[in-house]
Amino acid sequence: SYLRVSGLAQVKGDGFTRQREAVEARAAANGLELVGEYRDEGVSGTIGLDGRPGLSALLERVLSNGVRVVIVERADRIARDLIQSELILDELRKAGVSVIEAESGQDLASEPNASAVLIRQVLGAVA
Repeated sequence: SYLRVSGLAQVKGDGFTRQREAVEARAAANGLELVGEYRDEGVSGTIGLDGRPGLSALLERVLSNGVRVVIVERADRIARDLIQSELILDELRKAGVSVIEAESGQDLASEPNASAVLIRQVLGAVA
């Protein structure tokens, strides 16, 4: 799982608890076992992969073993910047990873057709 909060004040709030509960519920609904949690504390969603130690560690783990599913609460936990979101999802896609949004169950890294990509990108731009 990957969790992120933007502000340092949010680190002590309910953001991580809320995200973790959503991720755990999705994992249970999909019959998936959570084998690790990676998080970035007080990191803006506009920052790229190189500025996120938690997400970078998750990618390293994915590349070193057989993990093929990452669950996030919502797409905006990956990024709040369309370019960064697409770059990060591309790295995970290249590694053969599905990125499941806990709220919708949608695979954010999947590109089944142009319409699905457009919808993901419009929602990413709005975030």
